[in-house]
Amino acid sequence: TLIWSMVSYAIPIVNIVYRVDDRPITKLVQTGMRPWVDGIADNDLAHHFDGEAIEDYTSNFVSTAMVLGAA
Repeated sequence: TLIWSMVSYAIPIVNIVYRVDDRPITKLVQTGMRPWVDGIADNDLAHHFDGEAIEDYTSNFVSTAMVLGAA
């Protein structure tokens, strides 16, 4: 018999995440929290997780952290 439990793979729910950004708050309210637009958008999530960037490409993902000090 195969018993499989989703509980063992559960990820805790996070209610608040932090993002540090030096853009003016008015800009963020107008456009939302978008990724930086420097170069060609890189849609590869593995590159984003690794922190590796292809030359002239920018991650198309916005990073957040559960702890303010890590943002």
